[in-house]
Amino acid sequence: MERVIKLFKKFHNKLVGHIKEDKKTELASMINYPLRLSEKKVVKSKSEFIQNYDSIINKKIKRIILKQDQDSFFCKSTGLMYGRGEIWVNNFNKKSELRIISIFSK
Repeated sequence: MERVIKLFKKFHNKLVGHIKEDKKTELASMINYPLRLSEKKVVKSKSEFIQNYDSIINKKIKRIILKQDQDSFFCKSTGLMYGRGEIWVNNFNKKSELRIISIFSK
């Protein structure tokens, strides 16, 4: 569990930095594609994410990320949760890096 906490804190600090500075390209690299936005809507690529950044990473999503306490988060087998389930993060690659797997802003 300590490894997961360390991994999350590193991920979270990087994410917060990118959100504060609206670093679209860097944030796009922290996502597992296809990115789920709803039951029917997905973002298929980095370029599609960057093109739609302002509607995906809206004020509500920014606020949720910036308010997340890195020492207190909900975790289960499907991943780590931001807010009340608006953002989910999991490890889907072989590098043991976390990636955003879904963003629900409505």
